[in-house]
Amino acid sequence: RGEYFNKCNSRYPIVLTQGIYTRYYDQIIVVDQSPGTMIGSSTASVSFINSRFTYSPFPRNTANDLFSYEIILPPCLSMVNGSFNQKNHLGNNLAAPDSIVTSGNIVRVYYSSYVGGTQSTINFDVQLDCNSCGNLGSALIELNSYYSPDLACGCEFKMGCSSSEIELICPTTCEGINLQNAIVE
Repeated sequence: RGEYFNKCNSRYPIVLTQGIYTRYYDQIIVVDQSPGTMIGSSTASVSFINSRFTYSPFPRNTANDLFSYEIILPPCLSMVNGSFNQKNHLGNNLAAPDSIVTSGNIVRVYYSSYVGGTQSTINFDVQLDCNSCGNLGSALIELNSYYSPDLACGCEFKMGCSSSEIELICPTTCEGINLQNAIVE
Protein backbone atom coordinates (compact mmCIF):
# COMPACT_ATOMS: atom_id res chain seq x y z
CA ARG A 1 0.00 0.00 0.00
CA GLY A 2 1.05 3.54 -0.53
CA GLU A 3 -0.24 7.03 -1.05
CA TYR A 4 0.63 10.22 -2.80
CA PHE A 5 -0.27 13.88 -2.47
CA ASN A 6 -1.04 16.04 -5.48
CA LYS A 7 -0.05 19.70 -5.94
CA CYS A 8 -3.12 20.77 -3.92
CA ASN A 9 -2.02 18.55 -1.02
CA SER A 10 -4.97 16.16 -1.48
CA ARG A 11 -4.13 12.63 -0.28
CA TYR A 12 -4.79 9.70 -2.60
CA PRO A 13 -4.27 6.07 -1.58
CA ILE A 14 -2.59 3.75 -4.05
CA VAL A 15 -4.86 0.75 -4.45
CA LEU A 16 -3.33 -2.62 -3.52
CA THR A 17 -3.27 -4.76 -6.67
CA GLN A 18 -1.38 -7.57 -8.32
CA GLY A 19 1.18 -6.62 -10.92
CA ILE A 20 1.70 -3.07 -12.10
CA TYR A 21 -1.46 -1.07 -11.66
CA THR A 22 -1.88 2.43 -10.28
CA ARG A 23 -4.52 5.11 -10.42
CA TYR A 24 -3.68 8.75 -10.37
CA TYR A 25 -5.48 11.97 -11.14
CA ASP A 26 -3.53 15.11 -11.85
CA GLN A 27 -4.14 18.45 -13.49
CA ILE A 28 -1.66 21.31 -13.41
CA ILE A 29 -3.36 24.68 -13.75
CA VAL A 30 -1.36 27.92 -13.91
CA VAL A 31 -2.43 31.57 -14.07
CA ASP A 32 -2.41 32.95 -17.61
CA GLN A 33 -4.02 36.39 -17.28
CA SER A 34 -5.29 38.13 -14.16
CA PRO A 35 -5.80 41.75 -13.21
CA GLY A 36 -3.15 43.02 -10.80
CA THR A 37 -5.50 45.72 -9.51
CA MET A 38 -9.22 46.42 -9.89
CA ILE A 39 -10.63 49.86 -9.07
CA GLY A 40 -14.24 50.97 -8.55
CA SER A 41 -16.91 49.18 -10.57
CA SER A 42 -14.48 47.73 -13.10
CA THR A 43 -14.62 44.47 -15.05
CA ALA A 44 -11.56 42.37 -15.89
CA SER A 45 -10.70 39.12 -17.66
CA VAL A 46 -9.14 36.16 -15.87
CA SER A 47 -7.67 33.07 -17.51
CA PHE A 48 -5.85 29.95 -16.39
CA ILE A 49 -3.88 27.48 -18.54
CA ASN A 50 -4.28 23.70 -18.36
CA SER A 51 -0.59 22.95 -18.32
CA ARG A 52 -1.15 19.20 -17.91
CA PHE A 53 -4.01 16.75 -17.39
CA THR A 54 -3.20 13.10 -16.68
CA TYR A 55 -4.95 10.02 -15.38
CA SER A 56 -4.12 6.31 -15.43
CA PRO A 57 -6.10 4.17 -15.86
CA PHE A 58 -9.41 5.93 -15.65
CA PRO A 59 -12.28 3.47 -15.12
CA ARG A 60 -15.01 5.94 -16.03
CA ASN A 61 -18.67 5.32 -15.38
CA THR A 62 -19.62 7.65 -18.22
CA ALA A 63 -23.32 7.43 -17.37
CA ASN A 64 -22.80 8.80 -13.87
CA ASP A 65 -19.51 10.70 -13.60
CA LEU A 66 -18.82 14.43 -13.65
CA PHE A 67 -15.94 16.87 -14.15
CA SER A 68 -16.16 20.30 -12.58
CA TYR A 69 -14.32 23.52 -11.95
CA GLU A 70 -14.81 25.49 -8.76
CA ILE A 71 -14.10 29.22 -8.87
CA ILE A 72 -13.86 30.89 -5.46
CA LEU A 73 -14.11 34.66 -5.60
CA PRO A 74 -13.63 37.25 -2.85
CA PRO A 75 -16.90 38.84 -1.61
CA CYS A 76 -16.48 41.98 -3.75
CA LEU A 77 -16.17 40.10 -7.04
CA SER A 78 -18.71 38.23 -9.12
CA MET A 79 -18.33 36.28 -12.36
CA VAL A 80 -19.98 38.04 -15.30
CA ASN A 81 -22.89 35.89 -16.58
CA GLY A 82 -22.13 34.14 -19.85
CA SER A 83 -18.41 34.92 -19.76
CA PHE A 84 -17.08 31.44 -18.87
CA ASN A 85 -15.48 29.52 -21.73
CA GLN A 86 -12.63 27.19 -22.56
CA LYS A 87 -10.41 27.48 -25.61
CA ASN A 88 -7.94 25.02 -27.09
CA HIS A 89 -4.28 25.86 -27.73
CA LEU A 90 -5.25 27.45 -31.06
CA GLY A 91 -7.77 29.80 -29.39
CA ASN A 92 -10.88 27.98 -30.65
CA ASN A 93 -13.86 27.60 -28.31
CA LEU A 94 -14.37 24.17 -26.78
CA ALA A 95 -17.64 22.63 -25.58
CA ALA A 96 -19.88 24.79 -23.43
CA PRO A 97 -20.43 23.62 -19.85
CA ASP A 98 -23.47 21.47 -19.05
CA SER A 99 -24.35 23.84 -16.21
CA ILE A 100 -23.00 26.69 -14.09
CA VAL A 101 -24.20 27.05 -10.50
CA THR A 102 -23.41 30.07 -8.32
CA SER A 103 -23.77 29.93 -4.55
CA GLY A 104 -22.51 33.00 -2.74
CA ASN A 105 -18.95 33.62 -3.85
CA ILE A 106 -18.46 30.08 -5.23
CA VAL A 107 -19.14 29.26 -8.89
CA ARG A 108 -19.24 25.57 -9.97
CA VAL A 109 -18.95 24.77 -13.67
CA TYR A 110 -20.00 21.21 -14.63
CA TYR A 111 -19.11 19.01 -17.61
CA SER A 112 -20.28 15.45 -18.31
CA SER A 113 -16.91 14.68 -19.92
CA TYR A 114 -13.45 16.18 -19.67
CA VAL A 115 -13.07 19.31 -21.80
CA GLY A 116 -9.71 20.94 -22.32
CA GLY A 117 -6.38 19.41 -23.03
CA THR A 118 -2.80 20.55 -22.71
CA GLN A 119 -2.41 24.31 -23.17
CA SER A 120 -6.16 24.94 -23.26
CA THR A 121 -7.37 27.97 -21.32
CA ILE A 122 -10.17 28.48 -18.80
CA ASN A 123 -11.51 32.02 -19.20
CA PHE A 124 -14.05 34.22 -17.42
CA ASP A 125 -14.69 37.86 -16.56
CA VAL A 126 -15.09 39.25 -13.05
CA GLN A 127 -16.79 42.44 -11.92
CA LEU A 128 -15.94 44.49 -8.83
CA ASP A 129 -18.89 45.72 -6.75
CA CYS A 130 -17.71 48.26 -4.17
CA ASN A 131 -21.14 48.20 -2.46
CA SER A 132 -20.60 44.60 -1.32
CA CYS A 133 -17.04 45.04 -0.07
CA GLY A 134 -16.12 44.51 3.52
CA ASN A 135 -12.36 44.30 3.44
CA LEU A 136 -10.37 45.85 0.65
CA GLY A 137 -6.81 45.20 -0.33
CA SER A 138 -5.28 41.93 -1.39
CA ALA A 139 -7.70 39.14 -2.40
CA LEU A 140 -7.49 35.72 -4.08
CA ILE A 141 -9.28 34.29 -7.08
CA GLU A 142 -9.06 30.51 -6.73
CA LEU A 143 -9.66 27.79 -9.33
CA ASN A 144 -9.98 24.10 -8.42
CA SER A 145 -10.75 21.16 -10.69
CA TYR A 146 -12.55 17.99 -9.57
CA TYR A 147 -13.56 14.60 -10.91
CA SER A 148 -16.52 12.67 -9.46
CA PRO A 149 -16.23 9.06 -10.69
CA ASP A 150 -19.74 8.14 -9.55
CA LEU A 151 -22.30 10.70 -8.43
CA ALA A 152 -24.06 8.02 -6.37
CA CYS A 153 -21.05 7.66 -4.03
CA GLY A 154 -20.79 11.37 -3.25
CA CYS A 155 -17.00 11.39 -3.64
CA GLU A 156 -14.87 13.64 -5.76
CA PHE A 157 -11.15 13.84 -6.44
CA LYS A 158 -9.45 17.21 -6.41
CA MET A 159 -7.32 17.11 -9.52
CA GLY A 160 -5.77 20.57 -9.68
CA CYS A 161 -5.74 24.03 -8.19
CA SER A 162 -4.34 27.50 -8.76
CA SER A 163 -4.92 31.01 -7.46
CA SER A 164 -4.24 34.59 -8.45
CA GLU A 165 -3.80 37.47 -6.04
CA ILE A 166 -5.30 40.83 -6.96
CA GLU A 167 -5.60 44.20 -5.28
CA LEU A 168 -9.14 45.60 -4.82
CA ILE A 169 -9.56 49.37 -4.47
CA CYS A 170 -12.85 51.16 -3.88
CA PRO A 171 -12.40 54.93 -3.92
CA THR A 172 -14.00 56.90 -1.11
CA THR A 173 -16.03 60.02 -1.74
CA CYS A 174 -13.97 63.11 -1.09
CA GLU A 175 -15.96 65.76 0.73
CA GLY A 176 -13.38 68.45 0.05
CA ILE A 177 -12.15 70.63 2.88
CA ASN A 178 -15.42 70.19 4.81
CA LEU A 179 -15.11 73.41 6.81
CA GLN A 180 -17.20 73.56 9.96
CA ASN A 181 -16.54 77.20 10.78
CA ALA A 182 -14.93 79.90 8.69
CA ILE A 183 -14.05 83.50 9.41
CA VAL A 184 -13.60 85.65 6.37
CA GLU A 185 -11.99 89.08 6.80
